[in-house]
Amino acid sequence: MALESEKTMNVSSALSTILPQANEAKSLYSDGSDTSADALQTDFLKLLTTQLQYQDPLEPMENTDFTSQLAQFSSLSAQQKSNDLLNKLLTSMGGSNLSQAVSYIGSNVVSEGNQTTVKEGEADVMFELGKTSDVTIALYDASGTEIQRLDPQTYHAGEWNVKLTDLQQADGIYSFKAWVEGDSSAVTTLESGIVTGVINGANGTELNIGGRTVALENIRRVEQANS
Repeated sequence: MALESEKTMNVSSALSTILPQANEAKSLYSDGSDTSADALQTDFLKLLTTQLQYQDPLEPMENTDFTSQLAQFSSLSAQQKSNDLLNKLLTSMGGSNLSQAVSYIGSNVVSEGNQTTVKEGEADVMFELGKTSDVTIALYDASGTEIQRLDPQTYHAGEWNVKLTDLQQADGIYSFKAWVEGDSSAVTTLESGIVTGVINGANGTELNIGGRTVALENIRRVEQANS
């Protein structure tokens, strides 16, 4: 009886060590960690060996139990390999985006945005209309203070580039708004400028345009810069 009790304690002790390791491996994978397929297989082999070593020879585990465990770990291993392949693919795509962005250097691009550059008292304001509407335009400094407003004027549907003149502000980057009273979705503001550099940072691939940064996915079109 003492021998049987000791054997039972050994089984419980061994399984209490191995089973948490196996569950931890499954949990780690579910959380999206870097648990490798090889590590998952190792955990399964540890669990299997321990179960075989300490099982009751008079009441051995059913084959279905081993088959079920093997299926679970095989599934996790296959999913981890798929995840590794996906990560490699995403890394490759990131490099592709960077190469594409570098090709834009020296070109004029148009993107969604609400910034413009004041230079020698002038600035361009771009926007797009879905239908003919009366549009109000305002220019703001870095603190958000309105420094110029144009009275509502009628513009037809399409893309517009309105030049602001006689500005008394220093050269630099300013923001603007263009809107239709009572219809907040009628106007889409745009930016344009020549790409001078590329940034591959935490926010993805961005283009440097006259001191401003624009996400690559926000680029609407690329044009040849005027010489």
